[in-house]
Amino acid sequence: AVGSWDCSIYVVALETGRIVQQLTCGHDDAVSSLALSSGRAPLLVSGSWDGCVKVWAMSETAFAPTPLNCLADIESEVKQVHVTSDGSICAALSSNGSCSMWDVRSGCSMMDTREKSRVPRASTVQLLSSTSTHTPLLALATLDDALDDACCAVQLWDVRHMRKPCVLGGQLARGQASVLKTDGLSWVAATTLGEVWTGFFSTDSCLLPAGEGVAVKHDSAPHGDAISCLDVVCVTASPPPLPA
Repeated sequence: AVGSWDCSIYVVALETGRIVQQLTCGHDDAVSSLALSSGRAPLLVSGSWDGCVKVWAMSETAFAPTPLNCLADIESEVKQVHVTSDGSICAALSSNGSCSMWDVRSGCSMMDTREKSRVPRASTVQLLSSTSTHTPLLALATLDDALDDACCAVQLWDVRHMRKPCVLGGQLARGQASVLKTDGLSWVAATTLGEVWTGFFSTDSCLLPAGEGVAVKHDSAPHGDAISCLDVVCVTASPPPLPA
């Protein structure tokens, strides 16, 4: 599926490269992000500059022509959308750094005002599930002005209890993360300075500064400008058990 400037979503057949479906009854502005679930009943989640997140159901041959649900709780343009593999939870990041989450089927928000105020503004997020406990987790990289020491921090949150980060992943010494990829054990982040950082999540009660083995910058990254996309081939087995 491909999001377009013309407010449409195009479904393309990989075998032929041809457009097989166009979804036009969704957004009033450019489609900025898409996410697909891989459960028994696949869902497509779309985010747009119109500030809306919409959910599309898929039949055996095509997506339904109208959205299954509209989640309109975003404060500004939608920057990223993510959905758990089973299609139960959706997360969206807005252009102002605020994150929202919903129960996909009911459309109900999973974060009240107090919980949203506890979550720092983020530059990039990822929604994932623990392979051992199936706990939904939210990984995020904070904006560089979201913490007192003005460092970008990588954090892992338990979606069920958004009171504080459950696992901490270290800090980037400089720059702002533009892309974050994680399996819940290790993480890779690309920055606006063209750098690539890797690290591991720790259950320590405080964030360890860069240089103590938690976050490592890769000097070999051949980028002189901001990195806008990144993917990872190999991931580790499963996230660590969550602290009680």
